[in-house]
Amino acid sequence: MCAALPIAAASVYLLHDVDRDMLGRLNDAFLGLCTESTLFALVVGGAAGLLATLGRSVLHLGGYSPRAITGFFAGIGVTICQYPWDIVARKLFPGLQQTSLSVYIFVAMFACVVVLLRDAFKQKRILEAASSSSGTSTHAPRTNERTVS
Repeated sequence: MCAALPIAAASVYLLHDVDRDMLGRLNDAFLGLCTESTLFALVVGGAAGLLATLGRSVLHLGGYSPRAITGFFAGIGVTICQYPWDIVARKLFPGLQQTSLSVYIFVAMFACVVVLLRDAFKQKRILEAASSSSGTSTHAPRTNERTVS
């Protein structure tokens, strides 16, 4: 959402990239674009979060979480890339605009999941390196395991 609103404002108010029936109603076009951006963020973010959680389980990364800033910048990245993707698709495939946007949703989800799982692997390597240098166990405690003092 941090990137969606400025991009929507630039698209509507600066570039006038709206449908022909919305040319005189830029505020309505901006509202529609903000609604579309919100739905995009919810669908891509929710699906990527679910798939990343499943991927962490399958890849045995349950005790290693990706950093929140990684997810934040992955979300900004796929939002910024959506507009150029849309422009190129409209120029190359004028009749397939909706198909192109559907494909982009899956590309964005896949990209976010890859980035999040890569960061989880990185966190695992960092914790294993830190624990091997200190001579402790290389197993990161899971959140549901109890520690005995």
